[in-house]
Amino acid sequence: MTTKRLMKLPFLFLLCLLINLNSKADSSTIANFIKEQKFADAWAELKTTHSDSSATSAIKKAAFCMKYFAHTKYHQQFYFQNIDATESLLDYRLKAPAQDVKFEEFNPETALKKARLKYPNDFNIHYSLGTYYYDVYLTYGNEWVKGKKELMALFYYHFNEAYGAGIKTALSTYAISLYYQSRKTFATAQTYLMETIAMDPEYAPAHYNLAFSYALADSGDLAIEHAKKAYEHYKQKKFKADAASMCGILYSDATKYEDAVNWLLISDALAPGNVHVYQTLLKAYLFLNKESESFLITKNLYYFDWKSGAIFNNILDAYLAVQKQKVLNDFLVDELKLQLNEKSSDKGLNYEYLGFINLHLCQLNLRVENKLLAQVYLDQSTSNFSKAYDKSHSIFSVLDRMYYSINK
Repeated sequence: MTTKRLMKLPFLFLLCLLINLNSKADSSTIANFIKEQKFADAWAELKTTHSDSSATSAIKKAAFCMKYFAHTKYHQQFYFQNIDATESLLDYRLKAPAQDVKFEEFNPETALKKARLKYPNDFNIHYSLGTYYYDVYLTYGNEWVKGKKELMALFYYHFNEAYGAGIKTALSTYAISLYYQSRKTFATAQTYLMETIAMDPEYAPAHYNLAFSYALADSGDLAIEHAKKAYEHYKQKKFKADAASMCGILYSDATKYEDAVNWLLISDALAPGNVHVYQTLLKAYLFLNKESESFLITKNLYYFDWKSGAIFNNILDAYLAVQKQKVLNDFLVDELKLQLNEKSSDKGLNYEYLGFINLHLCQLNLRVENKLLAQVYLDQSTSNFSKAYDKSHSIFSVLDRMYYSINK
């Protein structure tokens, strides 16, 4: 455009054009700073170019704070740092801030709430507030000034207001689904999850929660399909392990035990030590008649926490489901003998452990309706616990209930 043509344009149009050109130049400068990891310089430029109290200024600053901070005080104050190419922001955040670090006074929540009062019809502000509260919910939960339930209500309200005005993303529809899921309104949650996936087919958490939703509705094939997609699209090992575990549990529920074992072993390789994975593996191995694998998991689960009623009941249910209670009985009897042999050693008897072994043998015999033998083991368990615990211990209430079950 030539100078003569510029001079013929109306002054207001010319002013708007120049402002727009400056804005693009400023955005380019900020983008270059971010690309070079000069986040402090980018923030300084952003403050200069958006020094007003407009909605755009509040939204842009809030978005920058949430994404590019080096350190934060509960997402109410932020510190920005220029970092070199060898580091990432995550590396920097893991370091303790220096004593002389000066945090910016800008608070996204305060700025956005002010902008909302000034521009009540700008629903982009609602979306920005929803994003802020959702990030705080994920990062701090109940450790923030507002509790987890209040934060969920806040991000739902603001995202829903923006949604009603046609402003939505995969993130906001997924967040809305979480609200409905928390209220056990699963059909509505499912609708938002499907909309999330329509917008972003690779949104892993939506696939994971949709798998859970279909599982509740007994739609096993659909649940497995989305659990697999969650596994495919998750990047972090922990989440991939959770998705693989869900695949394994769903296949186990469908009595496809070979597939269940494959997925459960993938989960265990990614994140070892998950008790729920081992419990489902035990069930699958028992149904597949894999004796050595079943025995190894039984032993490891039992040793992991022999005081846990939940763990032993899971083991017991697995063995009874395949009518292999004798195998479990032999394992417990061998453990009992092993402990009794410690009597002649320097260690002495572990009466607490003996009490639990006898209690578990009592439970097993009670489940197979051998009440006479159940009574013998219960009496021995009571004797063991009397030497291990004070009379006020809660275990004696459990024993009383067991006596009632045997004698009723």
